[in-house]
Amino acid sequence: MVAAGNSIVFNPHPGGVKSAVKAISTFNEAIERATGISNLFCCIANPTLESFDAICKNPLISIMCITGGPGVVNAAMKSGKKSICAGPGNPPVIVDDTVNLDKAARDIIAG
Repeated sequence: MVAAGNSIVFNPHPGGVKSAVKAISTFNEAIERATGISNLFCCIANPTLESFDAICKNPLISIMCITGGPGVVNAAMKSGKKSICAGPGNPPVIVDDTVNLDKAARDIIAG
């Protein structure tokens, strides 16, 4: 996502927000040391369904990458935005027509 020139806004599950903030802070510190770019990753301080809804409706956000239960995945898919979704604990994966499908399948399963 970052390689494509995007910043990232995280709206984690409320139960995982402390872990998310710690990871995001660690990544941001390393990114700033290496590039001078600050706050490339951001996290909603108090993530809620309302903050998720606001992200879904924000015209500046054109694509979403969602992991979670059926409720959040269904909401993302109905948002009208391009959404790459996966279930809880599963990494969203995009496989395009330039890939070696056998290797991609092995790597996705191994991951």
